[in-house]
Amino acid sequence: MSSIETGSRRSVTDSLSRSHPPKSLSYVTPGAGCTAVIVALVEGRGLAKGEIGMASFDLKRPEVILSQFSDSQTYTQVMMKLQVMQPIEVLMPSTACEAGNMTVLFKMISNMIKTANMVTVHRKYFNEAKGLSYIKELCLLEYRTVELEVSTKYYCLATAAIYQQPKIWNYCPMPIIQLQLNHCTECLTTPKLQVEVEIGVFFYL
Repeated sequence: MSSIETGSRRSVTDSLSRSHPPKSLSYVTPGAGCTAVIVALVEGRGLAKGEIGMASFDLKRPEVILSQFSDSQTYTQVMMKLQVMQPIEVLMPSTACEAGNMTVLFKMISNMIKTANMVTVHRKYFNEAKGLSYIKELCLLEYRTVELEVSTKYYCLATAAIYQQPKIWNYCPMPIIQLQLNHCTECLTTPKLQVEVEIGVFFYL
């Protein structure tokens, strides 16, 4: 796989992916006043088209927010979230941009989110089983209800699996992350779940 130098350093995820240069900004080391969010994003296919899994990782705080929701053909919710977060990188499966044939969502993000490097990652890294395994690995026995909360959120879990990669944690400035599972307001079935995680150890509730 190839990688592209952007700015003065390599892309955070260049060992996993093929980077597409940003449209207006060079990738910079996160600092005061700079956005430092990486977003992993996957969309369902076939009958599940429009079902979105998203995991955003803030390198500064750090904080991971997991979401799964159904979006419209215009991807209003996805674009709204990305406009707010202004990510430095957006990771999507390589199937979203195969042989130059971009999906509607990939093309829309490329055109509208000018701060971000578009990064294609091999589909095998978006693995819901590994995402759930990762959460189980971190979770104490008394908090196993967390597993039930996320076990059927397959696209959400698939994006969570991306953050198992050591290359990501090399850029993590603090040993504690906060993990949130957000539900879209239109399909809210349970209260918002907020969990704090000590990396590699356990969940705090």
